[in-house]
Amino acid sequence: MKPTAIITGASSGLGKEFVDATIDKFPDIDHIWLIARRESRLKSIAQKYPHKHFVILPLDLTQKESFAALAGKLKSLRPDIKLLINDAGMLGKGPFQSVGLDVQQKMIDLNVTAPVTIIKLALPYMKKGSMIVNVCSVSGFAPVINQIVYSSTKVFLINFTRGLRNELHHDGIKLLALCPGNMATEMMVKPDSSKKRKTIIDRLPFLQLGKMTRRALTLVQRGRSVYTPGGFYKFYRVVAKLLPHDLLMHFAKD
Repeated sequence: MKPTAIITGASSGLGKEFVDATIDKFPDIDHIWLIARRESRLKSIAQKYPHKHFVILPLDLTQKESFAALAGKLKSLRPDIKLLINDAGMLGKGPFQSVGLDVQQKMIDLNVTAPVTIIKLALPYMKKGSMIVNVCSVSGFAPVINQIVYSSTKVFLINFTRGLRNELHHDGIKLLALCPGNMATEMMVKPDSSKKRKTIIDRLPFLQLGKMTRRALTLVQRGRSVYTPGGFYKFYRVVAKLLPHDLLMHFAKD
C-alpha cells in the first residue's frame, strides 16, 4: 500500500494550500485524496501534479450519505493513511437570532460532525507515524460576538483534538489543532484597504497561507498539539487564558 494523504475542503483557500504543502513536505506520499463539493476545481488541482495519484471525491460533508461513500471508498482501496487534514469548514456571521437555523446546523455539521466522523472512519487505516491536522481557529479561545455558533464549534474541535491526541499517543498517531486567525480565503475575504469602516476583526493581521501550512505539517510531525500562527494571535491565545471572556467579547466583536 502506498502512503496516502486525505485533505478535506481541498478545492480552494487553505485546503488548496495544504495540497501544495503536502506534496512539498512529504514527497513520499504518492496518493492524495481530495474532498470538497466542487469536482471541477479538485480535478484542476490534480492536473498540476501529474506525477501524483489523486482520488477525487466530490462530497458535501453536511450530508450523511457522503460519509457512507467515503467509508465505501476506504473499504475498497484500503489506503495507508499517513496524513489526514480536516480543513472543510464554514463561517456564518451575524447575531444568533438573525442567522437561519439551517445555516447554524450546517456549521455544526461541517465544523464538528464532519471531522469527528472522518477521523472515526480513517483510524482503522492509520498506524504509528500517521498524522492528523484539524483546522480550528483562534475564535475557539473565547466566544466571539456575531460568531457564537462558529466559535463554539471551534472550542469543541480544539478540545476534541487535544483529547484524542492523548488517547492515541500510545498508538503513535499524532494530532495537531491548527488555530489560525484572519486568512484571505473565500470564507474570510480580506477587506478593501479603502474601506472606511472596518470591524475590529477586519483590522487584525492576515496570515500567509503557504508559510502557515508548511509550518503546521512540520509541527504535527514533531508532535506539537496546538499551533497558533502569527505573533498577534499567539498573544491573544495567552490573553484569552488570563482575562475574563466577558471582557474579551466586548473588544472582539465582528
